[in-house]
Amino acid sequence: GRAQLPGESISRIRLAELGFAGPSLQVPIRGPRGRTYWVDFGLDDVEAWGEFDGKKKYGALASAEGKSPGEIVAEEKRR
Repeated sequence: GRAQLPGESISRIRLAELGFAGPSLQVPIRGPRGRTYWVDFGLDDVEAWGEFDGKKKYGALASAEGKSPGEIVAEEKRR
């Protein structure tokens, strides 16, 4: 539940196989300028976050925002 893509579920299974504690899901993270961002899972036991994005995400966002997939990926990396 609460996974947007099958890859998120697969990532969580793999993390469990690697011995990580169960992650928090769809975690809000406050950015340096006060904006809230959401990540797919929080690994509280190691103070890290994880994100799974499939290829379709970037094409769909690019189309919706009138940008290239490369621009969308660059924005994601800056985030």
